[in-house]
Amino acid sequence: MSAPSNVTIDPFAPFDLFDVSLDDTFGAVLLTTFFGLILYGLGLHQTYRYARLYPEDLWFLKLLVVLIGILESLHSAMNMHTCYHYLVSNYFNPFILPKRGVWSLSFLPVCSSAIMIVSQIFFARRVYLIGPKYRYVVALAVFCLAGELAFGVAAAVEANTVTGFDQFYGLTARILALWLISACFGMAAAADALLTGALIIVLRKSRTGFNGTDSLIDTLIIYTINTGLLIGISNCLSLILAASQPKNLVYVGFSIITAKLYGNCFLAVLNSRKRLATRGMDIFDTNSIKMNAIANAARLQELEQWNVPQIDEPESPAVINIHVTTETIGEGLELDSERNESHQEIDDKSYSVSV
Repeated sequence: MSAPSNVTIDPFAPFDLFDVSLDDTFGAVLLTTFFGLILYGLGLHQTYRYARLYPEDLWFLKLLVVLIGILESLHSAMNMHTCYHYLVSNYFNPFILPKRGVWSLSFLPVCSSAIMIVSQIFFARRVYLIGPKYRYVVALAVFCLAGELAFGVAAAVEANTVTGFDQFYGLTARILALWLISACFGMAAAADALLTGALIIVLRKSRTGFNGTDSLIDTLIIYTINTGLLIGISNCLSLILAASQPKNLVYVGFSIITAKLYGNCFLAVLNSRKRLATRGMDIFDTNSIKMNAIANAARLQELEQWNVPQIDEPESPAVINIHVTTETIGEGLELDSERNESHQEIDDKSYSVSV
């Protein structure tokens, strides 16, 4: 007996068996993957510009750029594999959901944490070079970065034990998203706040009292806040979504964007050095912030390449030698009445003035 011709079958009805919505699970991952690929292309362009503009940079900076490029490529490949596995290879196959999650989705937190840590190494090293008292801030930031990586690995291990979405909606979801993922984002946000706050404090202390210089410092502060604030907002959004909505993958989508923002901000800081220098805005350059001479040329080169701001410190007063020549013109009266002449007395004196 044939089925009535007027019966309409919902193609997504089998998904109701597992109480899964494609919109806020793989739909969110798909959309953020698209946007992440745009940021990935921007990062490749910035990597190319860095190779053209700074061929003489330190080998360690070049290593960080290479690592960011490799990790960003792996991150994009994992995102695309996740979308292809669930939305193409297993199209109209809802029974794939009770099975163990695909490897690319399970290990995505580890790759994201690695990108964040490599990017933050540059910012941490920059704060470390400012001065000894700021190294305590770097130590706290490094502790947060280590915690971020630890929670990311723990989240990947826990996600790999999930056998399907039915278990994902149980206690595992609360452990995975509410605690592990949230702690990972929280550690990343704390490290970013520490490093960005240290840079802002240094720039605020570098005010000179001259309107022209202060306006440049205000601009530098804006640059620093925007760089840290953009990543911080994304981290906070991911943290809030992971804690409030652990039963969907929206927070995974925001983590994809956050990982791309880390790499792009790192490359943007490196590539902006020459462009801002031509406009009289050497961002984090020692010559625009610190007016004192740096005796060690090697240290100066290191500070400039790492884009480090400097605070004016008291130094021994500079000595300026001033040579003063005075001329005294007087009338010399001779005993001889027939002779009356003028003579000049020249007195040379040298002074030393400390300023």
